[in-house]
Amino acid sequence: MIVLAQAAVFWTAATVLLSWLLPRRLQMPAVAVSTCAFLAGMAPAALAVLAVEIPLVLWALPRIRRRGILAAGLAGLLAAALAGFKLGLRLPGMGALVVPLGLSFMTFRLIHLLVDGYAGRLPSCGTGDLLSYLLFLPPLPVGPIHRLPEFLADLRRRRFDGDMLGLGLERILHGYAKLVILRNLFILPVLVPALSGWARGTFRGDLLAAAGAWTDLYVCFSGISDLAVGYALAMGFRIQENFRFPFLAVSIPDFWRRWHMSLTLWCRDYVYAPVAAVTRRRFLGIAVAMVVIGLWHEVSLRYLLWGLYHAAGIAASHWLAERFRPWLPAQGRLARLLAPVGTLATLLFVLASIPVTSRLDAALRVLARHLA
Repeated sequence: MIVLAQAAVFWTAATVLLSWLLPRRLQMPAVAVSTCAFLAGMAPAALAVLAVEIPLVLWALPRIRRRGILAAGLAGLLAAALAGFKLGLRLPGMGALVVPLGLSFMTFRLIHLLVDGYAGRLPSCGTGDLLSYLLFLPPLPVGPIHRLPEFLADLRRRRFDGDMLGLGLERILHGYAKLVILRNLFILPVLVPALSGWARGTFRGDLLAAAGAWTDLYVCFSGISDLAVGYALAMGFRIQENFRFPFLAVSIPDFWRRWHMSLTLWCRDYVYAPVAAVTRRRFLGIAVAMVVIGLWHEVSLRYLLWGLYHAAGIAASHWLAERFRPWLPAQGRLARLLAPVGTLATLLFVLASIPVTSRLDAALRVLARHLA
């Protein structure tokens, strides 16, 4: 994993240089070729899967307008392939499937193209532009899930900008500081062991261990996202941010507007909105979207419960907000005074998601064994 990370850093830096030194008409094709070469050397399974899925989607896009069966079928096929890898299914003559590098994020980009292509929301562009979008290296391995319209807008006005390059280098430095200094020198060797060792075996101890796990996850993932955003800026593109101080959220919905934002927005547009529109049940849409987010991380009972847990928190938060809104103006003094209470309650709810769902998962497995 460390070798892969180091290779990705140097390869992406070299790709940034390549994207500016070549003649303009060759710059983005060279980036796409560089991405394929990186995958061929470091993750050939990912390249093999994308070599099937990307041409299939590119073939479908000109034919998919208002053809719901084709769009739904291909989107379902992509989702099923991703689920198969996440479940570690075994095929005849092969070992267990392992999720190829970047497939989770690429699958959601491809579904974005299919759904928006069916709805007629995609901007007009050629195959070369689509390949440039799909094979754009900085966000390919671990996100964020950027979208085609914003990418094309940047592509068409792309010029070398020293200020944007400086901003990109600053974000890259922030990412390395989080990963190399904060995580490797403090969080992993000091904070996580200290929190995990207190009151072990109790709910309070599990809550402290969860605090260490969430802190590590945030620093690691936000650091990687900083690198992706920074390298994209250095190449002249602004991609979706992934984090915005999530632990300062004042409610559960606010937390999910700040945490892994590109995934949350994707699920809002492509899961919550269709389910809520078809069923006319907003809370059902919330539940399905949060289950998708949970299972996207891991296809297991524990993460299904984790998704339902957060869905219940979002639904309860909306219900309370609707009931108390007449007595609590959004910008009133009382609202400002209660904001720290909301932040603390949200933080405790988020931290408790790991021990609560883990214990419920264990209890359900014990019950299932007894019933069997």
